[in-house]
Amino acid sequence: MECSDHIGPLLGQCSHMAKRMMQRHMQRYGFTPVQAHAMAFLIRNQNQEETTQQELERFLKVRPSTANGVVTRLEDQGFITRAPGLADARHRRILLTEKGLSLRQAFEDGIRQSEETMLRGFSPQQQERLRADLRHIIQNLEEEIDLC
Repeated sequence: MECSDHIGPLLGQCSHMAKRMMQRHMQRYGFTPVQAHAMAFLIRNQNQEETTQQELERFLKVRPSTANGVVTRLEDQGFITRAPGLADARHRRILLTEKGLSLRQAFEDGIRQSEETMLRGFSPQQQERLRADLRHIIQNLEEEIDLC
């Protein structure tokens, strides 16, 4: 098996290219890749009663200091605000502002276009199988990481 046939590098290359595509779509709004990823998460979860900075850290898989920097920059740009948590004031809620909410359609369009590009030529059955296989890989990796 050639090195280029190993799953890890293939998944890494897919991830890198998908992020670059989304970055290109969102750079017109001045977002870095991690800011765009954070905004996509917040937009997707806007109807939740509470989205905390800790949840964003887990989603981005970054340290609290990194997440705090991302949140601070988004707040400085006027896309979000922070407020004390509803159940625990020590946990900071992240709320989208009107400016942040106004980008919902742009994010949805970018995600849809990226998905269409990535899945071009796949039948609906192949798409569902790919999703199932990727979820299985994620589950395997999460189990292994939890053991360490």
